[in-house]
Amino acid sequence: MKNKGFSPMQPYLFVKNCKNNEVLRNSFFDLGEEIFSLNLRTWHENNCWKDDYIPYSFAKNGVIIANASANLMKFCLNDGIKHYIQIGTVMTHPDYRNRGLATMLIEKILADYKGADGFYLFANENAVNFYPKLGFYKTKEYLYRQNNVACGGLAAEKYDDLRHKERLLHILQHRKTFCKLQMQDNIGLTTFHINSMKPYIYYVSPLNAFFIAETKGSTLTLYDVFSDNRMRESDLLPYFPANVDTIEYGYAPNDISQSTLKNDGDDVLFTKGNFDEFIKEKLCFPLLTHA
Repeated sequence: MKNKGFSPMQPYLFVKNCKNNEVLRNSFFDLGEEIFSLNLRTWHENNCWKDDYIPYSFAKNGVIIANASANLMKFCLNDGIKHYIQIGTVMTHPDYRNRGLATMLIEKILADYKGADGFYLFANENAVNFYPKLGFYKTKEYLYRQNNVACGGLAAEKYDDLRHKERLLHILQHRKTFCKLQMQDNIGLTTFHINSMKPYIYYVSPLNAFFIAETKGSTLTLYDVFSDNRMRESDLLPYFPANVDTIEYGYAPNDISQSTLKNDGDDVLFTKGNFDEFIKEKLCFPLLTHA
C-alpha cells in the first residue's frame, strides 16, 4: 500500500537535526557505524559537522531507527552557481525496514528544499529500484583519464598533521577552481574525506598545493587538488612517481577533454530536478564530494 505520510499513531518521533541532542546524536552515530561502518563520532569531535549537514530521522524510545540526511551543496559550474541537495546517510535499522520510513524522510527533504536547483544521491545496487519511485532518474557520469603522461618523480611531502594541518585548512577556505564542477564552501564534507585519506595526501611546497592521490602500478588516481594559486593539472606532473603513465581523475578537470562513461559500481547517480547542464557537459560529481 502506498505510504501516505507520517501518522501520529505510529510510535516514532520525527527529529530534524539531532546534532544538539547528545542522546540522539550518539544513537545516530551508532546507527551509521552499524549500517555503513561510518566514523561520524570522530568527525563531530573534530568540529567538522557544520550547518550544511542536516539529518532527518525517526526515533523510538530515544534511539534513532531511520535516517536520511540533507547535504546543502553549492557548486561552481560554467562560471555560475548551482545549489543542489545531496541526500545521503540513508539508513534504517534492520528491525524497522519495509515500513516506508526512508520514503517519508526523503519526501520531507524534497518538500523542505523544493526551491533548490536539484536533488541527487548515490545508491548501491540494492537500492537502484527504490529511488525512481520518488521521482529520481538514473544519470550517467563520466570518467576523465589522461594517457601517455610523463611524470618527473620529484618528491612531494607526505602530509603530516603537525606540519601541514593549519596550512591545509587555510587553503581549503581560499582554494581556486580546478575542475568543471567544483564544490564551494562545504568544509565539513571535505574534512570528512580528508580525515580518512591522510596516507594519500601530499604537499608540494613550490606550488603551495596539496593533492590526494593513490598509485596502483602505472596508474595514478588523482582524487583532488587544493591550492590558493591558479595552476593547471600539468603543473603537478613533475611530482608524481616517474613510473606513472596514466592519470585517472576523481573529478572533471578543466584542462582534460578525454572522457568515457563511468561504470556504475557501488555508486549509481540518481538526480531529480534541473541537471541539463550537468548532462550536456558530460560531468561527474567529484569523488570527494560524495556524502
